[in-house]
Amino acid sequence: VGRLKGSVYTLYWDPPSSVVGKRLRASGTALLNRLFERNCFKEFVPPEAWQASDRHVNAVMSELDSWSAARLDPNQDTEADGMDPKHALVLRHVPFALPFPMRVRILRHQILRDKAKLMDVPMNWVPTRVQRSRVVEDGYLGLNALGPDLKRTIQISFVNQEGLMEAGIDGGGLFKEFINTLSGQAFNPHYGLFRSTPDKLLFPNPQAETAHPWQGTMDHLKLMEFLGRMVGKAIYDGILIELRLAPFFLRKILGKEMYFDDLKSLDPDLYKNLMFVKNYTGDFEDLVK
Repeated sequence: VGRLKGSVYTLYWDPPSSVVGKRLRASGTALLNRLFERNCFKEFVPPEAWQASDRHVNAVMSELDSWSAARLDPNQDTEADGMDPKHALVLRHVPFALPFPMRVRILRHQILRDKAKLMDVPMNWVPTRVQRSRVVEDGYLGLNALGPDLKRTIQISFVNQEGLMEAGIDGGGLFKEFINTLSGQAFNPHYGLFRSTPDKLLFPNPQAETAHPWQGTMDHLKLMEFLGRMVGKAIYDGILIELRLAPFFLRKILGKEMYFDDLKSLDPDLYKNLMFVKNYTGDFEDLVK
């Protein structure tokens, strides 16, 4: 792993110009990613073994520090603080080369940069009324069609059970309450859109079309898309929500290749039994007696 990653990472920090060099980088990247994914299932090298050299990591850190300094300088052109293309390729193809806290810092910077372009002034904020008894439904009806405007500040006004507007102006706290309540309800297996593994990890319910409260009046797939947008909004606004998704579902979202070992996070008992059969050295006729 050490020799492979050293060769591959070098081809990212010193990009090849020849077709052969580019093909070599692509092949090495594919192999390195495959090994990393296998290591996630059964660790054969420690997590830090996948990180790039200190020299490469420090180069990205230096760029991050330059970004931070630029944000504090009113004379700095914020449009000129885009990421080095080499580092962007590393994040896209071999993200594990950089420490996780560094990747989070890069994400937060890119979000701040995007917000600076948004011009999110009070006159452009989005007011939304939500009945406490219909948080998911009213949230969907009020926010799902916003498109890019979902990035703007959402001002939530709660309506109580008597139909009266609750006192208070949303300075951010009410929206946090709204998004945590929405995620707590919509991702709850009792709501019907998601199911949980024996380890209480969530994945989409195959029977969601007939299992959730809007049966016959709402497309469950559109509702799931809305929940994805709200998770994105939480990340964009830096709001922490409690959401434990099953590893095999996360891999599917990322477009990763599925392995037999992914079955373990869905059905541990079935995985264990199939592994027993796979490794069984006796007479298989004994298993059906």
